[in-house]
Amino acid sequence: MQPPPPYTNHGYQEKPPQPGFINQPPPPHHIPPGPMPPQAYGQAAVVTTAPYVVAVPQHVYRNYTGLSIFTTIFCCLPLGIAALIFSSKSRDSLHRGDLTMAADNSRTALNLNIAGIVLGSCGHLIWIGLVIAGSITRVYSSSYVWYG
Repeated sequence: MQPPPPYTNHGYQEKPPQPGFINQPPPPHHIPPGPMPPQAYGQAAVVTTAPYVVAVPQHVYRNYTGLSIFTTIFCCLPLGIAALIFSSKSRDSLHRGDLTMAADNSRTALNLNIAGIVLGSCGHLIWIGLVIAGSITRVYSSSYVWYG
């Protein structure tokens, strides 16, 4: 295997190394370290500062897609579908960078998921109770045979 060909400038001149920080232009003239000499009248002192970046942590909003699918399949179909729609809207808003809409849609999806799980659980418990009650009454009613 051969080494790659050497790179060329293609007409561009290389910049000499800049003193100070990255992307900071060099000072107009050399200032010796130590106390500043007195300025003459009419001259302005030049103060250069380095640019800085402040990273502010942002809240990441969840879109509850997995919980919405669980609610749709196992608990309550209509509320699960609505929660799935709002979780999709939350994900789209987050990708657009609209954090307020992402927060609102995320909160709505969570509330719909909670309501769907509660209603679905209550419905399942009522159904199980009716099945048990029906089987108990069928057992006791079949033991009495009326002839007549």
